[in-house]
Amino acid sequence: MAVKGSLKYLLTFVLFLLCALPGYSNELPTGVLWEQDRVIAMGQGVVPDPSKGTAGGQLLAKRAAMVDLQRNLLEFIQGVRIQSTTTMVDFMVKDKVVSSVKGAIKGVQILSSNWDGEIYSLWGAIPMKAVRGAVVQEIPGFTPKKTVSYDGKGFDSLVIDLGAQPFDPSMVISVRSASGKEVYGVSYVDRDSFVQEGMFKLRKDLGSQSTLDRIFGASPAWATSDKALILKEGVFLDPDGAIVVPDRAATLIEENGFDFRVPCKVTVIAKTAAVRGKKEAFICYLKVPVDL
Repeated sequence: MAVKGSLKYLLTFVLFLLCALPGYSNELPTGVLWEQDRVIAMGQGVVPDPSKGTAGGQLLAKRAAMVDLQRNLLEFIQGVRIQSTTTMVDFMVKDKVVSSVKGAIKGVQILSSNWDGEIYSLWGAIPMKAVRGAVVQEIPGFTPKKTVSYDGKGFDSLVIDLGAQPFDPSMVISVRSASGKEVYGVSYVDRDSFVQEGMFKLRKDLGSQSTLDRIFGASPAWATSDKALILKEGVFLDPDGAIVVPDRAATLIEENGFDFRVPCKVTVIAKTAAVRGKKEAFICYLKVPVDL
């Protein structure tokens, strides 16, 4: 009996640990998750008093949770930064943008759900490409550009490692040389590539140079090969949000045999890659009603 009791407590303790570990919880991070290139929100609904204990109570709670999820997604989307000085809310006065965002929200992908008998919880996601597609026509400078396949000459992509510098992600970024010349921005990017890929991919800090080399196939800045050009030394953030690179690096970008800027083959590495949001930290800024 003592052995059985000990096993019972051991199993209980193991289950407790499993529930406490990340990955064993139904809850997902919510907010604008730049590293995942999507927006995730949670919604909850309760059974109305007249329907408690009835067969349809759970369905009503689920419907309420879906409405709550859609509203929370809208709030997060409004906080998405387009540029350093603008957010999605600045574009939500446009009927086409509002219509596109509403369509994306109605097509939310459900990631997880939970029903505890009283509260129905839903977690859902919208890809950032849906948000980019809603505003691309309203951002000056984006035009269709001819994209070509990499032919093996020069670097195939650009990686900018910001280390511990506080990077505040936005849809549109600018990279310029220390002498002030822009070498990456809206004018260099294919419009469709921007919608599908975004101007950059965001990754968490990867640590050592050997790790960078292994993941991106880095090569020395003076080499010509089918590998990434990684910029780390001498890279800093300007107060206006632009990424500044050394003049020699800017020259390498401009003279590279393959223009990786057109298809947005750019990665930014920063320590804080995923930005979480909390429902109570956002308010609905819309001046026009959006019926979900």
